[in-house]
Amino acid sequence: MSVVHDEAPVVKAPVMDGQTENKLVTPLNILGHQTAQKLKAAGIPAINLTVANASRLTFQEIKQGKYRLIVTSPELLITAVSADRSALALSDS
Repeated sequence: MSVVHDEAPVVKAPVMDGQTENKLVTPLNILGHQTAQKLKAAGIPAINLTVANASRLTFQEIKQGKYRLIVTSPELLITAVSADRSALALSDS
């Protein structure tokens, strides 16, 4: 995955292949929001995972493969790798 840092990160392949789930960690929620919105506008399922939407339902959707890009912060990523929220575990990447 390549990322360009100007406004919001621009994510290039393998997000476009339609099968790969990718994780992007960004220190700023606004960049995560912008990235997810741009990809959604391009027809690529993406979510900016934040404290506000980190619910059991959201993690079920992630486990079901609803999103091709999951954007989150380092803090939430560390918290999310608990038994309940293993959908973001990076060990399978």
